[in-house]
Order: sequence, then structure tokens, then C-alpha cells
Amino acid sequence: LVYGFSPYMLTQSYGHANLTLAVFPPLLLLLGDEALVRQRLPRWLLGGLLGVLVSVQLMTGEEMLFTTAIVAAAGVVILAALHPGEVRRRAPYGLAVLAAGAAVALVLCAYPLAVQFLGPRRPGSILPARETYIADLRAFVTPALSERLPFFGRFVLPDSEAYVGVPLLVLLGVTVVALRRRPVAVFAALLGLVAAVLAMGPRLHVDGHRTGIPLPWRLVDHLPLFETVVSLRLMLYAYLMIALIVGLAVAAVLQAPAVTRRVAGITAVALALVPWFPATPFPSTAAVVPAFFRGEGVDRVPEGSAALVTPILDLRTELWQAQAGMRYRMPQGGVFTPGPSGPQFDMPATALGTALFGLQTAGAPPAAMPSEERALYLRDLAAMGVGSVVVGPAPGSAAEARFFTLLLGREPESVGGVSLWRGVTPGAPAG
Repeated sequence: LVYGFSPYMLTQSYGHANLTLAVFPPLLLLLGDEALVRQRLPRWLLGGLLGVLVSVQLMTGEEMLFTTAIVAAAGVVILAALHPGEVRRRAPYGLAVLAAGAAVALVLCAYPLAVQFLGPRRPGSILPARETYIADLRAFVTPALSERLPFFGRFVLPDSEAYVGVPLLVLLGVTVVALRRRPVAVFAALLGLVAAVLAMGPRLHVDGHRTGIPLPWRLVDHLPLFETVVSLRLMLYAYLMIALIVGLAVAAVLQAPAVTRRVAGITAVALALVPWFPATPFPSTAAVVPAFFRGEGVDRVPEGSAALVTPILDLRTELWQAQAGMRYRMPQGGVFTPGPSGPQFDMPATALGTALFGLQTAGAPPAAMPSEERALYLRDLAAMGVGSVVVGPAPGSAAEARFFTLLLGREPESVGGVSLWRGVTPGAPAG
């Protein structure tokens, strides 16, 4: 519960399914415990499980695979430093598991990796992260807007997934001190601290201000692969270690001989987690699909052709496209597209896209359209190869329908809850 509903998860759940499908880190923690500590299973079996797990994560999200490898390497170093006398005895088993896992993963991932790095659609540019999203020191104790905490009001901070809170920090400190003779508690505390420091990026930020104090991430943030990592997302692993410590605390409390101590301990844990409880109802968007995309008219769009569907910069249009069986292509989508001038989000930056986004936000229908603007918008449609325009139900849809009526010189077809223009021929006089 602590890991699965941490501030990281609540923040990323607004739009990053690949980052909230985070089963890989705890599963790898279990495999690592077996490979480095318990060493009971056959090496080939454990290595095979590791290879399959890595392969599944590669197909799900490469950034999480890479960041998990970073934190796992730090965990191995911490484990070896805490138990130097065990390294020589346990290393052969662990290395054998790692070799078997690498072999299985290489076989399963060879073709996808070849397509990614050698295929015709390989990226020509990257999206450098650097200090775009980092954990501010204040964020660890100050709740942010994304948590919408009912007990603390609303706070606007860009690093909401770094929040821990003073009550939970106190609980963690007391637990680690009380269980300091248990190696797993010390290990979790040290690795959680390392992950939190890495999440702070290359330089220390305090209350929104960048200081000149360098942090460990600065040593690697310019290296290949590392330069694309959003360091703030390393807080995921800090929350995993926090969850482990909270679990140890609950287990210790439940083993207390006196009932009053058990009740007091569970109450303390619950109170420490109260600031994490999100306000309800949790924000959501109704997944309403117009009848047009469910078969009542979508066949009027030629199969395989390009259709501009509004609202742009809205994930609902992708849901509608999926519901239509991917019948048409769209020049927009919730994706970063690599290009020669750097990554671009959604549809290419055009005058048409700017105008449509303004209509969605302001909602004022245009009274007229000057000829020079119309020619510019038509060129944008031609450059995107648009053959059909669909205005779906959304705020500003009336203004968008008026916009395309002026642009294309004719009224739309009203079918299945949308406005449809077929046979769009950009560049030619309309009407």
C-alpha cells in the first residue's frame, strides 16, 4: 500500500501508465534477495526468471529498467559494504545468476533492440532531462498540489512525487534506530537515502532556488543514457525502501507482547501515513466515446487516410481512434516525436495547431477569417496530409466547428455526435 499509493504513484497516474506499472522494482528486490542473500534456488532457474523479468520490463518501459539497474547496483555496493566477509562466499552464486539472466534477456530482447537502434524509425534526437524535474529539498516535508491533501490545504510545487512528510520521517527514524541490529532495516535506510539524494539531481535545490552545491548525480548526468533520465523519478525506489521500513515497523509492533503497545504502535503508523491520503474524489475524466467512433459514421472516413480530430492535445482523441479500430491515422497524439530540431510533443508546431488550441481554451468562435490566415492554415493541413476533419464533443467544439466552416468554405456533416468534413483538399479554393 505504501509503495503502490505513494505520492510518486498518485502524481504519475495522471498520464504516465508506463511509470505507474512499476511491478519490476519490487520483483527484482525479491530476486536480488534470493540471489545475494538466501541462495536456495538453482542458479539457472533464478537466472531465467531474472532474464524474463528484464525482458518484460524492456517492452514496458526502458527508463524504469535503466533506473532500476542504477539503484540495484547501488544496493549491491551497500550490501557488500555492510557484509564484506560474505562477498567472496556469495559472489559466485550471484554472478552465475546474473550471467544466466543476461543470456536469457539477450535472446529475448535482441530483435526489439535491433529495431530500436538499427531500424528505419530510430530516433535522431533525444529528450535531455538534466534539471527539468528534480526533488527540491523542501518537497520532502511540504505536501504538493498533486496530493490534494485534505489536512494541509493546497500547495503548488512541481516536484510533488518527492513528498514524505515530517510524521513519516519521524516514524522511519524511530524504526531504523529501534531495529538497527536487523541488517534489512539498515540496508533499506541506506538505499532509500541514496535514491532520494539521486532524485535531487545534479545540484541541490532549496525552496525553488538552485544552489551551487553539487550532488552525486552531477557525475553521470552528462553520460549517454543517463542524460535522458528524469532524476526525480528515482524517488520511486526511495518509496520502495520506505515501504519496506514501514512493513518492518508493523511487523515489530504486531509482535509486541502487550496489547496496549500493539494498539499504540499501529496508531502511530496510521497517523504517520495520514498526510499521504489523497482528497476524494480522485480526479478523473469520463471516457465517453461518441457514437461516430463506435460505428455510426466512421466508415465515411477512408480507411488508412489521415484525419485531424479535435480536441487536439487531448488523450480522448486517441481513445476514440482506438475505438474506431485504428481505421484512420492522426497527425497528433500524446507522444514525444524525435526530430532534427529536437523532440516535439503532440502535433507539429503549426499556425493551425496554435489556433485550434486557442479555440479550445478561449472558446470564442471567429467571426471571419482573413485570406492570408486561411491560406496558411490550408498549407498546414496539406503538409499533414489531412483528408478528413472531425470535431468531437469537447469544450470549444462549437468554436472549432465555426473555424473549420470558414476555413473549408462549407458546413459539416453532423453524424454520430461529431462534425465531419470529408474530401478535404488543402490548397485548393473551397466551396
